[in-house]
Amino acid sequence: MQEIDDKILFTNEVLKQADGLKRFALSLCHNQHNAEDLVSETVLKAYENFTRLKDHLKIKSWLYKILYNQFVSMHRKSSRMKQVDLSERDGDNFSLFENLTATGIEDPEKNFLQKLTAASVQKAIEELPLIFKQSLVLSDMEQFSYNEISKILDIPVGTVRSRIARARQQLEKSLWQLALEMGIVNKSTPGKKYVCTCGKEEPIIHQYET
Repeated sequence: MQEIDDKILFTNEVLKQADGLKRFALSLCHNQHNAEDLVSETVLKAYENFTRLKDHLKIKSWLYKILYNQFVSMHRKSSRMKQVDLSERDGDNFSLFENLTATGIEDPEKNFLQKLTAASVQKAIEELPLIFKQSLVLSDMEQFSYNEISKILDIPVGTVRSRIARARQQLEKSLWQLALEMGIVNKSTPGKKYVCTCGKEEPIIHQYET
């Protein structure tokens, strides 16, 4: 009876997480066929080891961890697993908010995002380096906490924070460049920046020697 209950629980949970697992797999594989194979192997591996899972409330993160481990096992020697130099400082000070507010448009972020298509945003995410993208997808799309992500990817929480911050920064730069190419925004006048204070945008006044 317990075995039947476990099978029902497992089946229901896999069906509930199926779309998310496919999204995560696709973000890793960049190939629909390979992503589907990865999800299938994940489900099979999870089914074989389901009785070992003591806390069924953690089944979601457990499934994602299995999927990621399967991916690493399949592509350990692949160039796609090459690490990215996290010490790079190129463009570290870029801020999408500051660039948007410098355009002078009312509610610039909302206006900007409304003009970008979902496909454009998805493409920008897909072009992120893998080690940044996997953390961002788990956080912003699959709604995992930093602690959960650290366990899924087997990396320290501090590394998760760093990778997500770098991913968001690179994503902002990509979306800004895309908006320039599409003519959604124009290049702002250099030197004019804004900061957000309690919901009100205020200009930064720079002092120069004369």
